[in-house]
Amino acid sequence: MKSGHPEVFFENNRPLTKEALNRIIKAFCREAGILKKVTAHSFRHTTAYMMQKSGIDIIAIKRQLRHKQLSTTLRYVPPVDAAKLLNDACSTLIE
Repeated sequence: MKSGHPEVFFENNRPLTKEALNRIIKAFCREAGILKKVTAHSFRHTTAYMMQKSGIDIIAIKRQLRHKQLSTTLRYVPPVDAAKLLNDACSTLIE
């Protein structure tokens, strides 16, 4: 059973579509002078990266992002850290 609400962002008591949310983000970026393309999905990558950098276990990150496969989560973190993350996760399971 899944918990939580699938829609996180609302406007006028209606869930925002991915496209509407990306338009809002694009407007904020334009206003802030950010030239890089930023999307709602960029925030998922940033969240995973920041969680990993702060020492959160890769399995917890996988759960947070609701990935079914660990290989999907590993694409969200720097490749040089992937081997260490797997090693740490395996060590935790063995203990």
